[in-house]
Amino acid sequence: MGQLSYWHSVELSAGDRPTLRETEIDILVEDSVGLYQGKSKILKRQNGRLYLTSQRLIYIDNVLPRELSLSLELSDFKKIDYTSKFLKSSPKITIFFKSIKPSLDNNPRNKPSTTRTTTWICPICTFSNDVNLTTNYSNPQSLPACQTCGVKADSELIKSVIETAKSMKGPTFTTTSQTKPKQIECSACTFLNHASMRNCEICGSSLPMNAVNELTSDVQDIFDDRIKIETEVDDGLSDVRTPFIKISFHKGGDETFFERLQQTMEKLKWDTLVKRGNVNINGRQQNDNSPSPPLSNSSMSVGLNKLAQMSADQTRQNEEIINSSLDDLQTLLAKAHEIQSLIESFKRLQTGDSTSQAKIVPTINQVTQEVLTDPSKERQKRLYLQEISRQISEFLTNGTLDKEGGIITLMDLYALYNRGRVGFNLISPEQLYEACTYFSFLKLPLTLKKINKVLVVQDAKFQDTTQLVEEVQRFIEVYGQLDKFAFKFVQILKVSEFFNWSLSIAEEILKVCVDTGAVCVDQQVTGKNYYLNEFMIEEAQQLKTSDVIEIVEETQNDGNEAPLIPESVEGPVDQETPLIGLMKTNAPSTLLPTTFPEVPSAIPSAPDAEAKQKPGALMELEGLQF
Repeated sequence: MGQLSYWHSVELSAGDRPTLRETEIDILVEDSVGLYQGKSKILKRQNGRLYLTSQRLIYIDNVLPRELSLSLELSDFKKIDYTSKFLKSSPKITIFFKSIKPSLDNNPRNKPSTTRTTTWICPICTFSNDVNLTTNYSNPQSLPACQTCGVKADSELIKSVIETAKSMKGPTFTTTSQTKPKQIECSACTFLNHASMRNCEICGSSLPMNAVNELTSDVQDIFDDRIKIETEVDDGLSDVRTPFIKISFHKGGDETFFERLQQTMEKLKWDTLVKRGNVNINGRQQNDNSPSPPLSNSSMSVGLNKLAQMSADQTRQNEEIINSSLDDLQTLLAKAHEIQSLIESFKRLQTGDSTSQAKIVPTINQVTQEVLTDPSKERQKRLYLQEISRQISEFLTNGTLDKEGGIITLMDLYALYNRGRVGFNLISPEQLYEACTYFSFLKLPLTLKKINKVLVVQDAKFQDTTQLVEEVQRFIEVYGQLDKFAFKFVQILKVSEFFNWSLSIAEEILKVCVDTGAVCVDQQVTGKNYYLNEFMIEEAQQLKTSDVIEIVEETQNDGNEAPLIPESVEGPVDQETPLIGLMKTNAPSTLLPTTFPEVPSAIPSAPDAEAKQKPGALMELEGLQF
């Protein structure tokens, strides 16, 4: 049958979680899920997570979340069925979509009509408009208006266009329909949305479907071009009237997901009825046996009689409310006796004999052991921690980590994250630590690291401590203060302010710099001053210089070339003797990696013809004295 139009693309956050709409909330998530279209598997979408929200069913692929993720609108669901596990087949949830609306051809009043039309160009905005050849251009009321600027056309213009079209052999035939898709007004923000939209483009609220839009939505065949659905074999949807998909649960969790999906669909239907005004929320059931008050002329009275009647009606309504409340109180008192008897039974159980307690304690221990060793519980815990890890990544990459300078301690993260959850469903420090250990597994842009026995969460770009050390060295070199000996130093407070780190993190990073030898510390009465280790820097420069010297020596020894002999050297010099060893200088930066050809002891004279054939290097050496 091809790709269904019910698939929609989904936007993801930095933690590869779906971006929810304004009124949308998370309900449940399940891992290790595969998708079917009809009876066939969908290729490359058999390993993902399934999110159930109050408005959508969202599939996030575990391998390529940015490319293969998609969503379904709960408002498109007609019914759902559950299929349990059988042999090697995983349990599945089958989702049937709403039936295809009747086509335009089946409705006589909506049959398209074929008319002869031509086009005219608006002289104001140059927009091309259609006009019927049977238009009465002599009547100003029947002149068409431009669809863009709304200015009516001139009668002479329409007359010339129609006459030109009639003189042609083959006038244009255009198929028009009596039913046109109308824009849908959002009930929340009053924005006019396109007829194919299911949710408002501005606020994300669900849009009502009118009869015209329902009729034309399937005729338009609107597909999301960002989604490509490929099945293993034919999905078999061409032989059925109601399209359907299947969701396969490879590692359990199907029964709970099915129950929550049913509850969500029922709640969505109820909310739809409430929005349409088909539910009497403040209605009150009355006793059918009570005689209806007789109609009298006083009901039409005004003035003082009307006010007295309104007061009497209010008094009667208050009496009914009080009586109903007393009935509820009597029922509560009756239940109180049952609750009291239940408490007494628990007391007898607690004060019973030792044999009953000996039977109860092993039972409790057995239940606890089953809960702790249940693999499904462990899988649910792992899935929960992974979702917490993704939420932490979203929370930190949304500007929180930048405010902390790219590094934050686990203690500060615990306080900020639980504060961001606004007192709802707080997590423990153990859960936070376990969730942070999934950063590398989920390929999130964060790392959990220990700096001098302090656990920190930092940006992935600071994964190597050498980069942090280099940043601190560069900061001291550029922004350091000078002491009386012209040595640059900084204090911990200035480092904390510049890098926007907390004092604890700044202190730990400076300790790492001191341990590596890049920075020296001087304890003063006013505090600790951190200096650049000039000895380490000079040693590093000497190492770099020795590397340059080795490269020069290798270059000289590779070719048949002899270095220049300084005047201070007496006696014969071997050609393999390195030039650097004969130089009386320790400044390798002034040396150039340039070698000269061997200079003979005597240069024979030659005619001009031979001089022209001399190599360029020898020509340059003429006139030099050694």
